[in-house]
Amino acid sequence: MNNTIDQTLIQPSPTKGLWRQIRGFVMFGVACVLSPCCTPILIAFALGVLVGTPAALWIGANRGWLYGALTLLAMVSGVMAFRWSRTRK
Repeated sequence: MNNTIDQTLIQPSPTKGLWRQIRGFVMFGVACVLSPCCTPILIAFALGVLVGTPAALWIGANRGWLYGALTLLAMVSGVMAFRWSRTRK
């Protein structure tokens, strides 16, 4: 039986770590945009763009749930940004 191990399986690729950091920074941007301080601006913008459509009616009727969902999404993306942007030694 041959007991040789492929070295690519043992050593992580340096580009894999770079892509993890890039994903982390993108998720940090998503977390900042969806943060509770920007959510009212985003929803007002969406209502202005979608005025007169059924989507605007739905957003207007469910605005509280939308604020909560976007805040939860901001928290999840902030945690993912922190986890992905860390460097491992």
